[in-house]
Amino acid sequence: MRGVSTPLGMSDPDKPNIAPTLWRSVTDHESKRYYFDSVINPAVLWVDLDKLELSPNGKVLTLRLNAPDDAGGEVSGKLTSAEPFKFIAP
Repeated sequence: MRGVSTPLGMSDPDKPNIAPTLWRSVTDHESKRYYFDSVINPAVLWVDLDKLELSPNGKVLTLRLNAPDDAGGEVSGKLTSAEPFKFIAP
């Protein structure tokens, strides 16, 4: 997956729509896990979706990435409450 990412800082004046890859993600539907890594900290992190409340009444959660303790692994317990972001369009 890292082999097809656009490097951070890359630009090409002939291809202005190319943007650097900031993170990569993979979803394992069978195991109900969401894997991701950041281009700044390549440790693989994942969320076990069975550990989350995914109903319409569930909380909005967030995870601060690139913190010194991002050594990788399952991070469901590190998610914290957050306000939902507002969409530009309705």
